[in-house]
Amino acid sequence: MDGEGPDGLPMRLCAAEGDVAIDLVLSAGKRPVLQGDRGLSRKGPEPGNASYYYSFTRMSTRGTVRQGSESLAVSGQAWDGP
Repeated sequence: MDGEGPDGLPMRLCAAEGDVAIDLVLSAGKRPVLQGDRGLSRKGPEPGNASYYYSFTRMSTRGTVRQGSESLAVSGQAWDGP
């Protein structure tokens, strides 16, 4: 997944395995949702045992899904979190 704009949006997700592939563009419709304590998600009691975590929810999504020689245009909503 790569961010295409100066702020990392929209995001483009391309993946393939064998004869199956996806190529999707995801656009944020809302601000990121911070998880935990203002984005800080503790992983344990020791200092440094934490990460910052946020999600983009209900992202407008469009693109293609391919299996073999058949491609299908798709659109809908997706959810992204690091």
